[in-house]
Amino acid sequence: MISDILNDTFYIDRSIRGKLAGIRQYSEILIRKILDIDPNEQFMLGKLYNPTFKEKGEELLGESRYQDLIAIVDKIKPLGNAGTHTQYIENFTEAELNLEIDHLFDLLAFFFIEYFIKYPMDSNTYPLVLNQFSLLPPIIRYKTLLYHFDKSPNAIIADRLSLAVLKTFDKEYALAWLDDNKGRFLSIEICALPFNNSFELALDKINLVGNNIIQNGKPYETFEQAKTAFLNNKINDSSSEIVELLSIMDFVYLGRNSN
Repeated sequence: MISDILNDTFYIDRSIRGKLAGIRQYSEILIRKILDIDPNEQFMLGKLYNPTFKEKGEELLGESRYQDLIAIVDKIKPLGNAGTHTQYIENFTEAELNLEIDHLFDLLAFFFIEYFIKYPMDSNTYPLVLNQFSLLPPIIRYKTLLYHFDKSPNAIIADRLSLAVLKTFDKEYALAWLDDNKGRFLSIEICALPFNNSFELALDKINLVGNNIIQNGKPYETFEQAKTAFLNNKINDSSSEIVELLSIMDFVYLGRNSN
């Protein structure tokens, strides 16, 4: 089913209305996975607001994270509903479609935010976890890392986030973003001579990697490009952290074309 929905949504010539309806369908599948909903149980997005269902969701995710999930759904529903229901007769725009896709990325990032809540990203993180995580599209890494940087910043997250910002956007944007967050980066001390703090390290990396991207382009940016990198570089490791991470990555790449 996922392959059919993603094919109809992203890989064939279809109206924007049809694409919005497909994103809504895919979102329901993703939420089923997040909340471990029985395949035989009837589910639509509106059920998330049901008090009994909400109680079960909060028990699984915690109250705060369930509210985060609701916040994403609240952004997906308006256009998703409009694309599904026949009473909405206005034409949709590419800008509206792109906005809905960005909300879908929020939902996909939710999986990896949860993963790093369970296995915090810090100096003790298994290096292969960071290696495999880097095989996701930059936008998913950016949204995941930004959440954890806002919640519990450290040198590892700051380093990875600065590069994710660069690869999601561009060098000019990344430098402006780093300047806006300069105080937060300066407060994170590191042991990486000659740098004294995360700001100095991030500034150096953004300039170095940013110049390389200007000359050679980004190694991968879309889901389709990233899937190719993932398939070519996926490792075989029996550690619980890797097994769980790769299981999630296999799921979010399911139905995506490789390029």
